[in-house]
Amino acid sequence: MILWYNMLIVSIHNNIRVKLDYRDRNFGGQKMWTAVYMVEGAEAAKELGEKLKTEGFLVKVKPFSKEGDSILYKILVPEFEADDAQTVLLDLGY
Repeated sequence: MILWYNMLIVSIHNNIRVKLDYRDRNFGGQKMWTAVYMVEGAEAAKELGEKLKTEGFLVKVKPFSKEGDSILYKILVPEFEADDAQTVLLDLGY
């Protein structure tokens, strides 16, 4: 498995908001997923994932890093939906 990361900080407000281009390519015809948001805490991550699913997006929520009791989660959508998902996130106030 080959992983590529290309991070661009979009803004910082309460939670860390970044545009993280995450590509998981195993060259087996798998979809490429892009992280469109980072959020702290499992409940917040699950809530945000559900909101995006309600808007019609395919969503994966995965842990990204852990420091002490705090866990940072990445919200992933298929690469082709990333721009639309970020627009919806902005409309939702994230």
